[in-house]
Amino acid sequence: MELGPKIKALREQSGMSMNALARLSGVAQSSLSGIESGKQYPTFDNLERIIKALGLTLSDFFSEEKPDYSPEIQKLLVSVQTLPPAYIDKVTDFALLMHSMLDLPQLEKDLKQSE
Repeated sequence: MELGPKIKALREQSGMSMNALARLSGVAQSSLSGIESGKQYPTFDNLERIIKALGLTLSDFFSEEKPDYSPEIQKLLVSVQTLPPAYIDKVTDFALLMHSMLDLPQLEKDLKQSE
């Protein structure tokens, strides 16, 4: 498995620029460019930070099965993962509150009608 091209593909699938991934991961953009092009291999620490910034776990990254997240969900995961833990709890509480307020059968019906 080629790490660099896989990182690049995941980054592009999530709609993230190289600059954004560099900022989120804390890995220099020049290093990230070298990694994505296959000219450079990441340290384990950098690989772990890149994978986390992409909204994945190491297990997800190395799994042959691809998580089937929409680009919107991937962006949400990346955004939430970079928050401090106290804020992650608040986002979780908000999502649960929103979910409890939704009339899911009606929402599904509305979505089907709009297709």
